[in-house]
Amino acid sequence: ERPSVKVPGYVGAVMDTRTVNRGNLVDERSMIFRYKASKVSELKFQIAQVEIAGIYVQPGDKVKKGELLAELNMEYIEEERKAVEEEIRKSELEIRHLENLCDIESDETLCKDYAGRIDYLEEAMEISLLRVKELKEQEEKGKIYADRDGIVTKVADDEMQGISDTINPVVVLENENKYFTGTFEGDVFLKKGDRIELFQGEKVVMVEVVSVKEKKGTTTVKAVPISTAEAEIEFATYTWENGILENVLYVHEDAVIH
Repeated sequence: ERPSVKVPGYVGAVMDTRTVNRGNLVDERSMIFRYKASKVSELKFQIAQVEIAGIYVQPGDKVKKGELLAELNMEYIEEERKAVEEEIRKSELEIRHLENLCDIESDETLCKDYAGRIDYLEEAMEISLLRVKELKEQEEKGKIYADRDGIVTKVADDEMQGISDTINPVVVLENENKYFTGTFEGDVFLKKGDRIELFQGEKVVMVEVVSVKEKKGTTTVKAVPISTAEAEIEFATYTWENGILENVLYVHEDAVIH
């Protein structure tokens, strides 16, 4: 700990001194790149407060479009749907039976009775078919499917915490084609196809530049990681030499200037 000297109204401290130098320096420029996915989905059930039957993925899993990721316990809806479908099947059998009887029955009064019964059954079937459609739609609302090929990055509840048996979970799905974007006030001597290294501490990601756009003095660079396994960095720095600064005054980077 450095000693301090107390002066009325002031506090003094012993400080290191640095020498001002003159010479040539490398002009280094840096650009911060931030990691993004080309598209992110937060997939949820469309029905809440229903017991979860199963969550079939975890962070890091690769999935295909249309793959079932999670589902609710919809047994009560499935049972009702099957019961209604069975009633429809029985009605269809009875209608065919009555139509056969009409073909062989010579009594017109009985045929009219059969026809009336057929009309009643057909009307009831229309209502039942609509009910089956509604139940199937409810069953689908209790399932989460992948909306594209991608990687599961998070499985959590609505508040992005843990999950329970009844809280509506969220499955976060990202495209595999992840990329980094960086902006710089000025010109950047990069072009499409260049391969550069991005650094975050000791972590290094090799990326390939896919686009360089300049607008109103600001350059935006987009790059994709060459190895997806190395892309688990939220942000990283690209540093390059922009020439030599000749005959300049400079001090140590830790110097305090007044």
